Amino acid sequence: MENLGSSQGEELERPVKPKDFEKGFSEVQAKKGIEELMGKCVNGLMSKRVNGCRGRKGWKIDKVIEHRKKVADMYKNILRDLDIEPPYEPEYAVHTYLKFPLLVKDRKKFFKEAEKEKIELGDWFVSPIHPITKNFEYWHYKYGENPVAEFASSHIVNLPTHEGIDENYVDKIYNFLKKYKDEILGTYVKNGC
Repeated sequence: MENLGSSQGEELERPVKPKDFEKGFSEVQAKKGIEELMGKCVNGLMSKRVNGCRGRKGWKIDKVIEHRKKVADMYKNILRDLDIEPPYEPEYAVHTYLKFPLLVKDRKKFFKEAEKEKIELGDWFVSPIHPITKNFEYWHYKYGENPVAEFASSHIVNLPTHEGIDENYVDKIYNFLKKYKDEILGTYVKNGC
């Protein structure tokens, strides 16, 4: 069976939706997705990968989200300690913190300093029409149409929240952010830019 949906590369080659793009995903992709959501044995809650789940509490994704929220809470405390407002969270929303955004004055410089100190950062959504980073006119996008998105995408870095991040690593990030506090703009775009 052919790959479907965004597992094709065709949607990145031209500004036309590929044939059968909305068709869905293959059986192999569905099985892999379920396996990733459920994981192997999570703290003894499951005995088998797919068929052994005893209710929703056994899903791996819940443990992953719980960990990401814990890390995000530590980051929020760090930012408050540095007099930086944490990201806004509407009361009606439930954030899973796949990424934890931070806006910096000079992303390239910030990454260089982070690399020197062996600090992991991410640079997801580096374009207002991510993942496209050049030839915007080909994609019917005129630079200047969305100044907030353009500003954010050129200044954003992401603090890691994955399962490999623990309190010791968060302390390391805290020391890094404290050292380079003057390079941090905040966690969201204020007043248009």
